[in-house]
Amino acid sequence: MAPLNYTPSRVATVYCAGTQFDSKSNDVIAWLNQNTTKAQGETFFFPGPGSGEYADTLITAAAARTLERSKLASSALVGLPARVLKAQLDLGTGAATNIDAMTGFSLRANIDRALDLLRASATDGMVINMAGWSRGAVTCVGLAYRLADDPKLSKCPVNLFLFDPVPGPRSANIWNWTK
Repeated sequence: MAPLNYTPSRVATVYCAGTQFDSKSNDVIAWLNQNTTKAQGETFFFPGPGSGEYADTLITAAAARTLERSKLASSALVGLPARVLKAQLDLGTGAATNIDAMTGFSLRANIDRALDLLRASATDGMVINMAGWSRGAVTCVGLAYRLADDPKLSKCPVNLFLFDPVPGPRSANIWNWTK
């Protein structure tokens, strides 16, 4: 946390929604995103897993192993867009969105995208605020770990505002309860 007399040159704020929530949802993260000032810097909003934005996210090997364990797919799906699951598995409308909501594999995509955007906008003296709910809170924690290891961003003070951090169901989520 930055000292009380610290005056940032810039503030970057990252909002991460929970599972199946986006910027138009009626929840605390969407409300904060819409109602906080953007005068000092940039804001970035990331929808939660299962919100539908990641239907074209490529299925990773880890996600395929999770799906295989839950008897939904095989490792043959690695590298396919998640939207292909509907055709491959005949799971019906919204299958990719539902699988993303269940497994949370787009959480990693949010972390990667946020890190790239923060690197691109980084300045000396920048402070990074992150607010997240549910899996969005877990996304913020994951991003904080990545920021600590990043040569360009590791010196930036980070403030976390986390509401009900939950990584998702243990049986289907490849990232939860391990760290």
